[in-house]
Amino acid sequence: MGAIKNIAYKFENKVKITEKRQFIQDLNLLSFPDLLSLPVNRYVTPFAIITSRGCPGDCVYCSSRAMSGKNYRMRSAESIFSEIFYLSEKIMKNHYNLKSYIAIYDDTFTVNTNRLKKFCNYMIDSGLNKFLWKCESRIDVLTEELIVLMRTAGCFAIHVGVESADQSVVNSLNKHINLDKIETALKVMNQNGIQPLCSFIIGNHEDTHITLENTKRFIEHIIRTYRAKVAISPNTPLPGTPLYNFPDQYGIKIKSKNWDDYSLTNAIIDTKNLTSNEIRKYYVEITEFSEVMEGKSSD
Repeated sequence: MGAIKNIAYKFENKVKITEKRQFIQDLNLLSFPDLLSLPVNRYVTPFAIITSRGCPGDCVYCSSRAMSGKNYRMRSAESIFSEIFYLSEKIMKNHYNLKSYIAIYDDTFTVNTNRLKKFCNYMIDSGLNKFLWKCESRIDVLTEELIVLMRTAGCFAIHVGVESADQSVVNSLNKHINLDKIETALKVMNQNGIQPLCSFIIGNHEDTHITLENTKRFIEHIIRTYRAKVAISPNTPLPGTPLYNFPDQYGIKIKSKNWDDYSLTNAIIDTKNLTSNEIRKYYVEITEFSEVMEGKSSD
């Protein structure tokens, strides 16, 4: 068994890990998954695709690099379009609900803007922009030109990680984004009929009571002004992240070694400014508040 690369197993009550296998570099060589062999009508999001692996970012809380490396590897625009064309043919042939959208689950689908533009133009020129899709992005690449092009190509929602309404907190996460650009991008999305999806982390290692109150007010503002939908989670030091590997460096204390506790709904750290109980309280309070605000916004 030791000759098989990239597996972990238990032998004589000890965990054994074999030599790591090299990452696949040319993702175009991978076959399309046969999604339509599944009972797709049972799923809210049955048509999901992934077009890249690896993450060029340095965010201290993100486990993407731990799983797939820092080297960003991507499928071509032609490969992505071909998969969607294949899905569209099957969807129409089997009379599936055309309102079922395609979810692109890359950590950041928009990293390479040349690929993005080429893909969008394929969707527009072929008429496949009638099939709606959503994706994840970084805020720093979303120009007005790109947002308009993506909407024309069928994109109906874009998720961006905001994490905090305080620029110094965002800077401490190595996220390398400017909050002023958040406001601009959300405005352009809203004006062009794209649903803004924004995620926030409660209890970042530099968060304070004041920054969390500011984040709560900012969430209210973007829901009222841009009809944003928000996702909120407590700060969780996922295994493999800098937060997990170097907690002392970030001034946090991890209170559980049980990985079952490492969910995005469970507060398991103390920071230099907040206890886990305080983080949990803010998480529940801001989550409930945002749900009420979203309900009012949709009325």
